[in-house]
Amino acid sequence: MNYKKFGEGEYQLMKEEYLRESTPFDLGVAQDKESGRREPAIVLRQPLKNKQELMFRDIDTSWGAAQKAGVVEMLILNLTFKPIEGLKQEQIQICIDKFTSHTMDWFRLLIDNGGVLALNDATGDVQAIMVSGVPLDLPRAVLGQV
Repeated sequence: MNYKKFGEGEYQLMKEEYLRESTPFDLGVAQDKESGRREPAIVLRQPLKNKQELMFRDIDTSWGAAQKAGVVEMLILNLTFKPIEGLKQEQIQICIDKFTSHTMDWFRLLIDNGGVLALNDATGDVQAIMVSGVPLDLPRAVLGQV
């Protein structure tokens, strides 16, 4: 893994840029109506324009992190919807920079669910995009800091 060192000013600018470019969201909990199982959810504050098309695409997931003095200060979840015939690749970037008790509970639920989460938007449409294969190494590392 490659690490890049930043000066204090560069580090703050980098964090601010990630937050500006991030998709606005809320962390939540969804409940499967059939099984009653609780699932971690990301609710986007803006509508997904092509939600129906995105539902059937393969999704690559990865985390990035910004840390200072060995302490993770921000996690970046990258959701990359692979291109299919006639449709280009799309990416959603989620930056989590507030590690509250709610965030920690959300990470625990993500781990308990084996890296599966529900992605939805705030339009009120109950159909969520299920995202599987979310790596759990960085959420575990953040929980270990607490």
